[in-house]
Amino acid sequence: MAGLAVLLQARGFRVSGCDLRATRITAWLARQGIAVATGHDRRHLRRDVRWIIRSAAVPARCEEITAAVAAGLPVFLRGRVLPALLRGCVSVAVAGTHGKTTTTAMIAHVLTRAGKAPSFCIGGEPSTLSGLAVQGASDILVVEADESDGTLALYRPEIGVVTSVELDHPDHFAGYEDVASCFGKFARQVRRRLFFCADEPGARAVCAGRPGACSYGVRAGADFRARGLKRTATATRFTVWHAGRALGRIDLPVPGMYNALNALAACAVALELGVPFMAIARGLAGFAPVRRRFELTVDRPDLTVVSDYAHHPTEIRAFCRAAAALKRGRAGARLLAVFQPHRYSRTRALLADFPAAFAGLDDLVLLPVYAASEAPEQGGTLWDLYAAFRKAGRRRVLLCAASLPQAWAWLRRRLDRRTILGVVGAGDVDTIARWASRALARGGPARLDPTGGWMHALQRMKLERTTVRRACPLARLTRLGVGGPADIFLGIESERDLASVLEWSYNRHVPFTLLGAGSNVLISDLGLRGLVARLGGPAFTAIRAERETMACGAGLALGRLMGWMEAHGRTGLEFLEGIPGTVGGAVRMNAGAWGGEIGAHVDWVRGRRPNGTEVHLAGNRLAFEYRNGVCVQGVSVVEVGLRTDRAAPAQIRAKRAEYAARRKWLLGKRTAGSMFKNPPRDYAGRLLEAAGLKGFTVGGARISRRHANICLARKNATASDVRALLEIARAAVARRYKVALANEIVVLGETDPPPGADGGDMTQWDC
Repeated sequence: MAGLAVLLQARGFRVSGCDLRATRITAWLARQGIAVATGHDRRHLRRDVRWIIRSAAVPARCEEITAAVAAGLPVFLRGRVLPALLRGCVSVAVAGTHGKTTTTAMIAHVLTRAGKAPSFCIGGEPSTLSGLAVQGASDILVVEADESDGTLALYRPEIGVVTSVELDHPDHFAGYEDVASCFGKFARQVRRRLFFCADEPGARAVCAGRPGACSYGVRAGADFRARGLKRTATATRFTVWHAGRALGRIDLPVPGMYNALNALAACAVALELGVPFMAIARGLAGFAPVRRRFELTVDRPDLTVVSDYAHHPTEIRAFCRAAAALKRGRAGARLLAVFQPHRYSRTRALLADFPAAFAGLDDLVLLPVYAASEAPEQGGTLWDLYAAFRKAGRRRVLLCAASLPQAWAWLRRRLDRRTILGVVGAGDVDTIARWASRALARGGPARLDPTGGWMHALQRMKLERTTVRRACPLARLTRLGVGGPADIFLGIESERDLASVLEWSYNRHVPFTLLGAGSNVLISDLGLRGLVARLGGPAFTAIRAERETMACGAGLALGRLMGWMEAHGRTGLEFLEGIPGTVGGAVRMNAGAWGGEIGAHVDWVRGRRPNGTEVHLAGNRLAFEYRNGVCVQGVSVVEVGLRTDRAAPAQIRAKRAEYAARRKWLLGKRTAGSMFKNPPRDYAGRLLEAAGLKGFTVGGARISRRHANICLARKNATASDVRALLEIARAAVARRYKVALANEIVVLGETDPPPGADGGDMTQWDC
């Protein structure tokens, strides 16, 4: 769209536009004298506007489009306008499901360096040209021809290139046959010469044998053939053969077999347009990748970050091969990647092909699907993709369920002298590569992990009764037994220490999470950032009788509380029997069962605010909702006053035994209890069972066959397994019964600070 705007302006049109947000490309357009508004607003349609062009990525319901239709103004798809500009030109159109952006950039670069002064329009940001589009002095026009909305069939170029033909854009095409038909129409309408990749089966099937068709590739029989191919982690070298003779050698300063094929296509087109081979070789020797096509955004001896636009399994495989070659050149290097799927429709259609495409990685972080204006589709979400990885048995996947900042917060702690990080996808995932580049501009990889500095500061505080551990595993501290580590774990046994730690973390914006017994908590495989604390020792586990109330420490286990109450003839809380939590966590969650809730028995709460200062809550300051202690949100609970009645120990013992018998089947199982809260006037378990979800499994996580609202974790389970199971089950109920189930399990680790800070003010409790 940006390139089209520049070409239209060069032909005398007055052009304006809008985009959701200001970007590097909108800034480039502004420098070309093209006004770009931010956001969508019908007022962007000025009175002098005569016609509208929209990208297929912009929905027809957007305000400018609906206003234009109402005003009777014509609205054209971008793919209808660009082909029209080819009329009267020596036109070159490059098409293909993969490789067309780089091939178009190579052709434009070679022609420009050879003095041909072409016009061009590219769908990416070239490194060696003056922009995405230029109106040149000659009559040559080189364009990237997009197939995503079917308008590829409208192009009638003099010279056409087809790099590949595969199933893609399932939002528009019903299947591969539709894609091939669209490319076939394009191929039939090429008026002079059609170049196609002989190594790619789809391109060969669509183009071979057509009048004017000419092949390129590595395989024997290709009209333009690369021989003597030599590849390194950063470059490719080969000799071009044509008509039985060697034309000369190409030294391409970019890696990958796919780039060798792209360069062959550029060589063939340039020769067709009369450029001498030596000039072509010189041009390709000075080519640099289009932005986000295996772009080294950080290239240091101690760390490499590669940003790549790959979002189709074929492109991902090519990226992984190139990244593996880079890894082989660096002894002991680890290869990490973060991947953002692009569009629900694509993820669903190609779901089974993604797991194998990521072969060779040491670790992979999956991000939520970049929607690109699509609504979520069953089978095409992040959770469905994760489940496909687990079903394929490929490898453990670290699932980032929340955001780019969460992924970056985890990655930055793992970037060291032996790391290659791939940032992969077609959405806004490149933001992570930019964050890494900015962070590393201030120093080496060691500066990316703040936990060393935090440890040093905490040790200098000389805490009285607190143990401090770095990179502490948290899975063993939860009933599910899954999840990643804490940056720093604190075992706190002094209220004074708690106040000091809270004040310190608050002033330095370091996240603080208070962990109870871990009975209803799911900790992300990515772990928890900042400080994670557990309260223990006499200061937080004592019980004091005060007439009809009991003052209980927040770290007191509910099982121990039940025993004390029986021994001292206190009744009213037996419904908590068998819940493996703590008093503080139970208040935070308003824990309950069998019709009872702890909130109904709370007389007062004493705690610490996020800045460490003391707070007392009583009377109308106590507010509880179903499974939510609203009054203690953001408060580190220290002590709780609980109202009780009197009863004989034998009577209390009988009640405890009754409730314990109901939970007996859960003893010894790795579970966090109920997955979802009951919706109004219904039961989550009934809905899940009716949806056929009993026994449903993702990896090592399974919904119980006895109770559909219970998730069980087997020995090989990961937190990502549980998270995916929750989301797929939730979606199934919503789809079938139009009921949105809310989590009862508390998910920790998915709210992270912005990348510019080391933390944020937050206190979390689990039961």
